[in-house]
Amino acid sequence: MTSQPLVSVVLRTRNRPWYLRQAMEGLASQTLRDFEALVINDGGKDVSEIVAAFEGRVPCRYFHHRPGRGRCAAANRGLAEATGKYIAYLDDDDMYFPDHLEALVTCLEEQDAAVAYSNAYEVIHTPVPSTEEYEEVSREVKLDFDFNRGRFFIQSYIHIVTLMHAKKCTEKVGGFDEGLDVLEDLDLYFRLSQKYDFIHIPRITAEYRIRDDESNAVTALIPEFQKTQRELYSKYVHMIVPEIFKYTRHKDGIVTDLMQRVEALERRLKELEG
Repeated sequence: MTSQPLVSVVLRTRNRPWYLRQAMEGLASQTLRDFEALVINDGGKDVSEIVAAFEGRVPCRYFHHRPGRGRCAAANRGLAEATGKYIAYLDDDDMYFPDHLEALVTCLEEQDAAVAYSNAYEVIHTPVPSTEEYEEVSREVKLDFDFNRGRFFIQSYIHIVTLMHAKKCTEKVGGFDEGLDVLEDLDLYFRLSQKYDFIHIPRITAEYRIRDDESNAVTALIPEFQKTQRELYSKYVHMIVPEIFKYTRHKDGIVTDLMQRVEALERRLKELEG
């Protein structure tokens, strides 16, 4: 690794050592070796021994927030410490496949782009009794769409484990909003998408895990997710209007397209309220 790596991977962790080992194994297997991992422990039990076990396999710097300062502060610490040209994200319960970093860097370099994302498996995990481990129940690809700002505003179909962007992007639009407890990634996407086009790589390069117990934020914080999503829709609704005209080819279709998008958004808001 050079003194300034090509990619900085921001890895957030908290009290999930079994998952962290797997995430680190995924990093160790990367075909692109010019990267650094920034492991930020957000107030959990010390995992420095796990990180140290990968010395020589994963170029890594370890930071421990005592006490925990929240997911967004952990991610922002990673952004502040990052020295790479590109930024990638890896929470401890997610996993990179060996070609993940290489695929995204190649896309960004060849297309002279600033933001790219790939596909990932959604893997459902259930706890193994009397252990800290989980086992797989199912896996499938649920998010596989090319980027369209209008569609993305309604469907929000990018998982953070699949994203890579140039470091200059967050230097321009800012990092994670530390006032948010959930959906901090969606808030960042909305800000990024106002300045940059996203390039989609239709290739599975990672997986994200959803635990079917109360330890998973997606299932444990549903009311908070619904409230925050309504707030973000209201905050960024101005994004949708110019996109309607940009993506509508025929003049006669503008009104119909507008009505369809508004109706879709209204349905989505009703779902969140209901």
